[in-house]
Amino acid sequence: MSDKTGSALDIIRDKLNKEREKAEQAIDEANEAKRQLVNEHKKREDAEAEVAQLHRRLAAAEEQLELAKSQLAIVNEQLEKTIKASDEAKRAHRALEKRMDTDDDRCAELETKLRQLQTALQNEETKSAEALRKLAMTEAELGKIEQRAEAAEQRATRLEDELAELTNL
Repeated sequence: MSDKTGSALDIIRDKLNKEREKAEQAIDEANEAKRQLVNEHKKREDAEAEVAQLHRRLAAAEEQLELAKSQLAIVNEQLEKTIKASDEAKRAHRALEKRMDTDDDRCAELETKLRQLQTALQNEETKSAEALRKLAMTEAELGKIEQRAEAAEQRATRLEDELAELTNL
């Protein structure tokens, strides 16, 4: 019986050793699972922190986007005003160019008329000078004729006086 007891004890010891090994293996597995769980918790916390950081960055990016949209709206409004002002300036420029062309044409006409009037004035001045010269000559001749007429009158008066004296005698 001692063999049986010894063998039963050996079996129990073997079972106990196997159970210890299983327990140690279970402890090792539990420790490994705990370590993995801690790692997973850390990864989860890191992921949550990263998500929170991404949310903050997203919120900041959205704020920047809103600011950029607002600035874009302002710039677009200013651009529209500038385009309108540019169009108005172009219209005014075209109107001024048209007016300048009209004024240039009118100036050319006036210059032509001025040249014609200057030519006519020169002709009239020449005619006037000629007329003044002829008038001066005519006045000189008239003066001579008047002197001759006076002399003729004086002679006629003298002759009449002489004739009257002769007839009275």
